[in-house]
Amino acid sequence: MNTTAAREFVEAQLKNAYTPNELRVIVNALFEDLLGLSSGWLIRADALTPNQMQRIHQAVDRMIQGEPLQYVTGIAHFYKMILHVSPAVLIPRPETEELVSWADDELAERIANRGEALTIMDIGTGSGCIPIALSALYPSLNYYGMDISEDALAVAATNAKRYSSTVQWIHDDMTSPQKNYPEFDLIISNPPYIPFREAAVLDRQVIEYEPHLALFEPDDEPLKYYEAVIRFAKRTLRAEGVVMVEMHQDYAQRVLSLFQSYFSHTELRKDISGHERMLKAGGIV
Repeated sequence: MNTTAAREFVEAQLKNAYTPNELRVIVNALFEDLLGLSSGWLIRADALTPNQMQRIHQAVDRMIQGEPLQYVTGIAHFYKMILHVSPAVLIPRPETEELVSWADDELAERIANRGEALTIMDIGTGSGCIPIALSALYPSLNYYGMDISEDALAVAATNAKRYSSTVQWIHDDMTSPQKNYPEFDLIISNPPYIPFREAAVLDRQVIEYEPHLALFEPDDEPLKYYEAVIRFAKRTLRAEGVVMVEMHQDYAQRVLSLFQSYFSHTELRKDISGHERMLKAGGIV
């Protein structure tokens, strides 16, 4: 079977579960990310080996069951990088790319004013997407990534190796950190922020496959992880340092009020869809 016939097979099997636009993304990912074919595979009508067809069949079976594309291929595209992902980590989202872009602007300004002796911590690093993306932009800075999951840190280390990123990975609990840390110029975090009561309305791909530890916050402690970030910042943030976080759009004002209690200046930023999803805070008091 060639790639043209294989594409038709994939589309026929998945057409009832995905929109035409989603199918185009899926087909490209299966042939390029999963099989490693170069672009132009469809025009060339490349012949597929029996092993490649077996992998396509297995991938289609997994996606029919609802497994996310990125876990099927083992690859997520993030900030012009190709990252390894597994069910041990969240699949990086476009909103987090926007947080990285904001952090890029912040670091560029700080480097211009202070030079490159800056230290950055990503709390709840997961796949390591945030510090690895930033280290690709500013490789001479010092990066740390903390996570409570050793499996997640193993994924992050794999990604860092691929991009020769010298991030220091730390196994610790953000709510009660036990390790010794240096002072940081930037603390950044995309913590768990979905109330568990919303689990019933989440997409099946999210609730059945992505790690709940990285998704949910307790219903009775809706700001638990932001409070943990603030406690960590009070211990480790330089006087002129800043904290940047991603948040649930419905709780942006509550997160803002919390940070305003501990920082002299705060700023909310909307994502590309117009939702308040990011916050920067400085001047810890």
